[in-house]
Amino acid sequence: MVKLRQLLFRKSNSAQETTLKKNIAQEALKKIKNGEDFSNLVYEYSEDRESKEKGGDLGYVSYGMMMEELANAVYPLKPGEVSEVIETSIEFHIIKVEDKKESSVESFDSAKKKIKDQLFNDAKNVQINDFLQKVIKDAGVELNYNLLQ
Repeated sequence: MVKLRQLLFRKSNSAQETTLKKNIAQEALKKIKNGEDFSNLVYEYSEDRESKEKGGDLGYVSYGMMMEELANAVYPLKPGEVSEVIETSIEFHIIKVEDKKESSVESFDSAKKKIKDQLFNDAKNVQINDFLQKVIKDAGVELNYNLLQ
């Protein structure tokens, strides 16, 4: 899994406007390579409203969650490295790798213990609820649920 930030530039139906967007992406990439802060450039340039508010932060993403062009460009990068401008069918991206961690699959024994504990707690809660209902009924107590709200 990789933790990513992105600058995104949407293509247009107009070839001229798409070329302009690519040039703007190249300009932003030059600024990044000259040491400007990636997050600040996201606020200035990115067209991804969701990640823009978080400085381009996409969180941790696995290989299969990305478009193939992005995954192939991003996975070889090390933490701190920035991609070139990546062109997909609908957008241009500049991606910064923040962190990498190995994907992990929980062991069967660990998952088994968690499931067993959860099932035990659920069953215990049902028994407690049934017991309380019986005690209330045997004591002749009537609950006025309207007063409890």
